[in-house]
This record gives sequence, C-alpha cells and structure tokens, in this order.
Amino acid sequence: MPLFGIFIIGLFIGSFYNVVALRTLTKESIAFPPSHCTSCNHRLYPQDLVPVFSYIFLKGRCRYCKEKISPMYLIGELLTAFSFAISLWHFGFTAEWGITLIFLSVLICSSVTDLKEKIVPNGFIIFGVISTIILRAIYSENFWSYIAGGVMAFLLMLLIYTFSGGKMGGADVKIYGLIGLNLGFYNAVLSLLISCLSCSIIMVPLIYFKKLSRKVEIPFVPFITIGVLGVYIANNLGFSII
Repeated sequence: MPLFGIFIIGLFIGSFYNVVALRTLTKESIAFPPSHCTSCNHRLYPQDLVPVFSYIFLKGRCRYCKEKISPMYLIGELLTAFSFAISLWHFGFTAEWGITLIFLSVLICSSVTDLKEKIVPNGFIIFGVISTIILRAIYSENFWSYIAGGVMAFLLMLLIYTFSGGKMGGADVKIYGLIGLNLGFYNAVLSLLISCLSCSIIMVPLIYFKKLSRKVEIPFVPFITIGVLGVYIANNLGFSII
C-alpha cells in the first residue's frame, strides 16, 4: 500500500517537475503564468491537469484547441512515479531514500529537458552534486567511497566521450559523476549497461522500421534514469557486478 501511495504522489510531483524543467528552459517563473496550453495559451484547469488520466481521457489533445499534447508530459509523470516507488521499495523510509529522491528528481527534470531540447541545464547537475555531497557528509558512513565513485564514474564517461569523438553528449558525462556519488562506481557502470540496453531495445526497432532517422540525436538522459532504476531493481533481486 505505501508503494501505491508513493506512486500516486509521484505522478503529481512528476507533473510539477515537467513545469520546473520546461520553464527552466524558457526562463519563465515556475509560479506565473498559471498552467496553460503551449499551442493556444488557454489556461488549464484542474480537470485538465490530472496526471496521466487527463492525457488518456483527452486522447493526447488539448481540450480547447485540439492540438496534440507531447507525450513528454506523460513520460515525466510516469518516470517520477516509478522512480519514487522503486526507490522506496529498495531503501524503505530511510535517510538514504531521502538522498535518493533528490538525486532522482534531478535525473527526471534533466530527462524532460533532454526530451524537449536535448539540453541539460548545468544548474540541475550543480544542485544535485552539491546537495548530494552535503547530505552524504551528514548521513553516509562511507562518504569518501561515494566521492571516489563519483570521480571514477565521471572520468570513465569522459574517456568514453573523448574516444567517441564527442558523439556522446557532454551532459551525460557530468550526470554520471552525480550517479557515481549516489550509486558508487560499480553500480554506476551497471546503470550504464542497462541504459544502453534499454536504449537499444526501444530505439533500434524505431530506426529499423524507419520511424526515426539513423542520424537523429537520441536524448539519452531518460535511458540513464531507466538504468539507475534498473540497478535498484537488480540489487533488490540479488544481482550485483561487484
């Protein structure tokens, strides 16, 4: 029951994270103007803003102008709900779960901006790194091992970035520094493997059936988030690469 409750809460928080992420890109206030359709600017009311259900009920279209609503909003809501529930399943109601929620919140907001503009604002990553280091200094017994994990994960991704000729996004390198701070180095590597696998499973068929161009720039942060959740699931099921 707590997992279901956290899942529902996560849907509503995910809706808020969509606002935070998208308005960060446009440099708008989070509070003003009120939620509105990006096509016709009509103000959205509570019945238009119920996470997931409004999207399904309205068949993915604005109630007022009938323009299509990006599935990105749905992805942000579901990603948050699953992130909150899976992390609670893994950690329970502990200080580590609190640290993880901040970390996952950064990944979710970064996923939304990556889907929208293929950009991850540095402010998200800086906030995640600083808050994680402070909280780990207060609550974690193995503080320096997490610091080492962050540095090693960052350097590994920097090496991959260099040898890929810049084909991997620079933001992914920074994000993996944050992931190492939270998961440790070995689990960060496991998350990378799961991320690449999930990306292949979803993107290869789309490219094969010509739904996407081979030259399309793939927003990888959502898959990174899936990889992190995959680590929590794998660890709970007793799998580890350590």
